Amino acid sequence: MDSSTDSTKIFEYDQVAYPGLAERHIQLRCLEFAATMHGVAPADLAHCRVLELGCADGTNLIPFAVEFPESQFIGIDLASDAIRQAEQTAQELELSNIEFRCQNISDVESASIGTVDYVLCPGVFSWATDDERSAILRLCQHCLSADGIAAISFNTLPGWNWGSTLRDYVRFSVGDLADPREQIAEARRAIELMAEATPADTLQGVYYRRTREQARGWRDTYLYHEYISDRNRAFYFHDFQRMAEEHELRFVAEADFQHSSGVGLQPPARLAVSQASPDKREQLIDYFLDTGYRKSILCRSDRELGSPSQVQMIAKSELATSQSYERFRFDLSSSDPVNLPLERGSVAITDPFARAAIWKLMNQWPRTATVKALYEFAVETLVKTAPHIALPSPSAGIEAMSRSMLALFGAGVIEAFIRPPIIAAEVSEKPMANRLVRHSAKRNMLVVNQWHQNCQGLSNAQRHLLSLLDGTRNISQLAHELQQWQNENLESVAPPRSELPRELPSADVTTMLHSLLQRRLLVS
Repeated sequence: MDSSTDSTKIFEYDQVAYPGLAERHIQLRCLEFAATMHGVAPADLAHCRVLELGCADGTNLIPFAVEFPESQFIGIDLASDAIRQAEQTAQELELSNIEFRCQNISDVESASIGTVDYVLCPGVFSWATDDERSAILRLCQHCLSADGIAAISFNTLPGWNWGSTLRDYVRFSVGDLADPREQIAEARRAIELMAEATPADTLQGVYYRRTREQARGWRDTYLYHEYISDRNRAFYFHDFQRMAEEHELRFVAEADFQHSSGVGLQPPARLAVSQASPDKREQLIDYFLDTGYRKSILCRSDRELGSPSQVQMIAKSELATSQSYERFRFDLSSSDPVNLPLERGSVAITDPFARAAIWKLMNQWPRTATVKALYEFAVETLVKTAPHIALPSPSAGIEAMSRSMLALFGAGVIEAFIRPPIIAAEVSEKPMANRLVRHSAKRNMLVVNQWHQNCQGLSNAQRHLLSLLDGTRNISQLAHELQQWQNENLESVAPPRSELPRELPSADVTTMLHSLLQRRLLVS
């Protein structure tokens, strides 16, 4: 997040620091794919320039600086403590392709940035002043390359109306309390009270009870900046679109493909959206789905958008299920529909070819596969398990499979990549994690996996094991070093030294490594 130059805002972000997080959708692989799907040809990630506004401690930016050493990265934030942390991490990793600046967005001159291919702006727009919002769009206007794209997230109406009411109540409850710790404690009490005070069988009661359960897991810093801080403004999409157009920018798509695909829309809503003019469709979706948060991609207004075949693009992409679906495994020989849960409802997969494809992706998760490989697996499987099913021609079968995978991509069941992340297929003889993961694990920082997801809840033992995975140790050596670490560091909670095994069984370490593999933390 960014901050303005007044002392109150500086205090908010230096004294109640907003934690750096990897943004699932406002990250380069997601933006590259989404923009290409909608007719923009963004720069190759291996040779591009990237600007992040509101970079915090660099958690969202540094992973790509590590992965793409030939690209250049600039991160800007006014929170001085966060920038110092970002600079320290970059220095310890010996990164020469990334620069951090402690600066107010309003003071950034486009000439000092130069031309960039990607602008990332997560969690800033709604929390900025009007001048800062204009500065964000102005930088996008003047710095984006011809095929450059910008991704901006913001709280959205009408969905944020409920949150806005709760925020007003929380700020009223906090009153004149000055100490952020006291403010946060009072805010938590207020949210609990609001949930108990509203009837459970009303829309308000349902919302506030759901928010209460979510709030119990929120970090104090998130609660503070979302519900207590001075600024948090939500926008209707059409107002955001108007502001973008005033700065010679045009809307491309949502970074979250599920949103624009209309997952959760009822048939009458789908019909209304399909009949609406292009400039009104997104706003209609927000009304029908009560959207509360957007992650919108912009490009220069002079960039004409193409009309690529999304089916063909899926056919050329690398696909993986979006999660392991361990509890939803199914019998491949059965013809029963496969029902998978979605954020809004569920999806039933009935086509035998699509069922076989999903089975393969589930069982090789988190590795990717092409549509062609999935179709070939489906044919091989169905010949054995369902010989009565007629096989189409290869070209027709691959096109049908592509359409099925596009629908599942729109539903959020699968992820699609132009350039898939580097992930180990199995636990190797000498397992390895990338150097940023090892660095973060060793320093007790947030660990970001190969899918650019935040890996929270790692145990101390898992962190120490990760720090050792430089590809030089076999599993027996890892077990020996992990045992030494336990003996030296866990005496206060472990059995007496005499009762500890002399060597940690290699099988235990292998189990831990498989867990890290499932969390997409190992590389080949």
